Amino acid sequence: MSLPLRNRTDGRVEQIVDPLVVDNMIISWVLYGVEGCILTATNFPIVIAVLFYSKLRQQKEYVIIGARALADGIAGFGFLLAAVGRILAVQNGNGFVLITRWQCLMTPWVILWGWCQPLTALMLTVVSLDRIIAVTFPLKYYGFTHRYAFTMVGCAYGYVFIPFIVMVYRSYQVTIPDVPAYCSSFHGMTAADYAYFTNFVLAATVVSVLLYIPVLLKLKYTLKNNTAIDSSIKFHRLKRATITLGISSLFTFLFYIVPMAIITFSREIQILTDILIKPMKSSIMKIIAVLLVAVCIASLDAACSPKCKCPKGLIVIKPCEEPWCLPMCQSPDGKTDTGRSRRFIYNLL
Repeated sequence: MSLPLRNRTDGRVEQIVDPLVVDNMIISWVLYGVEGCILTATNFPIVIAVLFYSKLRQQKEYVIIGARALADGIAGFGFLLAAVGRILAVQNGNGFVLITRWQCLMTPWVILWGWCQPLTALMLTVVSLDRIIAVTFPLKYYGFTHRYAFTMVGCAYGYVFIPFIVMVYRSYQVTIPDVPAYCSSFHGMTAADYAYFTNFVLAATVVSVLLYIPVLLKLKYTLKNNTAIDSSIKFHRLKRATITLGISSLFTFLFYIVPMAIITFSREIQILTDILIKPMKSSIMKIIAVLLVAVCIASLDAACSPKCKCPKGLIVIKPCEEPWCLPMCQSPDGKTDTGRSRRFIYNLL
């Protein structure tokens, strides 16, 4: 429903919005700001750690986790910019002035959202595809280098630029001022672009969750049928990483897909969702996802923890070495015993 308009003395046109509605919008923008602060503060440290710690950059899982954290962090920074920019615009009396879609697209938060929100959904799919490869071809997967992860991440980051450039071109052609200056993401897009934007985010996230069903089934089969002793620690790490990322995908479905489906297909509660659910749904999901990613990092690193040591009575002759952490132990009589050390590691884990 379109709002009534009025002409200002400076020649511009603005929407007439009820003060109560404005207050509710400001509350939602404050929530955006809180979400942005949390996402920025929790994701960028992960990115910095992967970027500046060479050992992490050499591991496939950390490269993908870092790329996903970068997408979420940039999107979170967009939420923070949106909160500050919109509140300042309303306080200055220009928040509801009509501008063109091109002008709206050029606001920093719409630029970041237009690129990063599809990217965050696509990175969920990348994680699922990586897990499918890992559990389907486990021995080959461990032979892949970090270039494999950089290739997958580069394809995801590069792809989202294509529809973004098309969106920019189409918005530039719209010269009629018909959207408010506080600028939601759809205000900077044409109707066709916003339909693609919404459907792509929904589809990519749904696919990422559905892909985990065969991942978990294949993981169970692989772990049951591969009994190679030399690969046992590798499969243990694979299991923990896959299950942890699967839990993250489950929370993504519960706290992102369901609320977005309600918002997209239920007009009757559109006002309520615009004020309350819409600004909260993404923050809940992403905060939980960030925490689960942290658990995943801890799980991946746990295999190289100090508890990986020789049993009592044996002497370490070769300490734990990354990435599989299998120490070589020797008994006092000079006999080497790696089997007991393996069993000891399993008991600790």
